[in-house]
Amino acid sequence: MRTGIWLDRQNAFIVKIDQDVESLVVLKSELDNKDFEKDLNQLKEYSNSILHEVDNTEELVLVGQEEMLEHFHKHIESTNKNLFNKVIAIREEDNITENQIKSYVKDFFKKEIKV
Repeated sequence: MRTGIWLDRQNAFIVKIDQDVESLVVLKSELDNKDFEKDLNQLKEYSNSILHEVDNTEELVLVGQEEMLEHFHKHIESTNKNLFNKVIAIREEDNITENQIKSYVKDFFKKEIKV
């Protein structure tokens, strides 16, 4: 399975592609405050819930808001080295729709297969 995630402080759109079958999981966070330091426990819970959804992926693409991407990437590195090694691309993108992230992930992996 190949996976792409777009995330910010409110939502994570997780696109999973397994043998040309696509699925979308949307996770909502409970982060209210813009200060990461004040929301560390909720941020950790949110990050862990995303990790749970993608634990068995073979390749992972991360897309999203810069601060959240940086945090999540570091969280993966500190909690799941195996998954960290499966991150093949990171792209900053502040705003995106569900359809746009689905298209981006499908196109990304199609291009990668051709190479």
